[in-house]
Amino acid sequence: MQITEVFTPPQVIQVSDLAHEIWREYYPAIIGHEQVEYMLENFQSPKAILSQINEGYRYFLLSY
Repeated sequence: MQITEVFTPPQVIQVSDLAHEIWREYYPAIIGHEQVEYMLENFQSPKAILSQINEGYRYFLLSY
């Protein structure tokens, strides 16, 4: 397994894409579609992720 810290725009987009796929698959039944879309836009969009990284958050990608 390889663990890669996310820094580059393509990596940020990959994380955002994964978040969108996962959230839309599993969370609407729990919190509803509107809340899922709100969370994705405000916390898991590429812009939000870049902002979080600039604030000191760390994201990682795992690959085999």
